[in-house]
Amino acid sequence: MQDIQKLHDILTELTAIFEELFELESVKIDAIAANDIPKLDNCMKDEQVIARRLRGLDAKREKVQAELRMPGLTFKEIIERAEGEEKETLSEAYIQLEGRLACVKEATECSKKYIELHLKSLDFLLTQLDHVKNNPDSQASPEKKHEEKV
Repeated sequence: MQDIQKLHDILTELTAIFEELFELESVKIDAIAANDIPKLDNCMKDEQVIARRLRGLDAKREKVQAELRMPGLTFKEIIERAEGEEKETLSEAYIQLEGRLACVKEATECSKKYIELHLKSLDFLLTQLDHVKNNPDSQASPEKKHEEKV
């Protein structure tokens, strides 16, 4: 039971980390909307810290699974093999994890689309600037062009 509790604790910790990621994605979306590059940079640094924590937690999970003699199994497979109260406890924790993970995926997709939109806007502006640079006459106002013809 103690090893199963360790696995439950890992699921709970994963859920908390994904909650942090979800909040970070919200901050990132706000930073993108405000064109706040320093804030966006800080978000990316925070993501790197979280990624390191996830790697450490994954190593811990592998160790616990080895102790349970269930290496290489997914959480779902472990839950299917558990019985009684252990199964119920792990199932509840796993459902929480899945819900938080789904929120993170949705927020990440939103920020990704937002970044793509900003990149397309920048590309459009750069194209327009290049056009004006290569065609100096195109930047003259219609009135000025008319005066030049007369």
